[in-house]
Amino acid sequence: MNRLRDWLPGQSTLTLATVSPAGLPAAADLYFVSDEHLRIYFISERGSRHAAHIGSGCPVAATVHGAAWDWREIRGVQLQGDCRPISSTRRRAAALALYGRKFTFLHTFAALLPHHTLFVITPRWIRWLDNSAGFGYRQEWTWEDGEWITQSERV
Repeated sequence: MNRLRDWLPGQSTLTLATVSPAGLPAAADLYFVSDEHLRIYFISERGSRHAAHIGSGCPVAATVHGAAWDWREIRGVQLQGDCRPISSTRRRAAALALYGRKFTFLHTFAALLPHHTLFVITPRWIRWLDNSAGFGYRQEWTWEDGEWITQSERV
């Protein structure tokens, strides 16, 4: 899990997968930040399709990966979890501070932020892929009773 925690902050974009109440899938690429608990934060327009799906209470899935041209460079994370808008002023300020440190251009869009929603994904399942540790290497964890539990490791 430490390799994942070290790697994740160096990535900029996630692909978020959502499903409408009618069962129609959607995917969106979004800038993100993460915290020490592996919660994922992103900003999105209130009227976006994925925001509407999240508002309906559906769970989400996401992936994050770096560019790789050699199979040994493939690293990434897949996750599933709950996603919701952040309504607490304190939590929103803390998440925006994380976001602003990572994406220094955020101040450029300060006037637009009131028209956007800040979301948090709380992962319940994570799979870490890292071919630098061997072809097909992966580890999986689930969140149980307030801690990450290793479910499997494959080298």
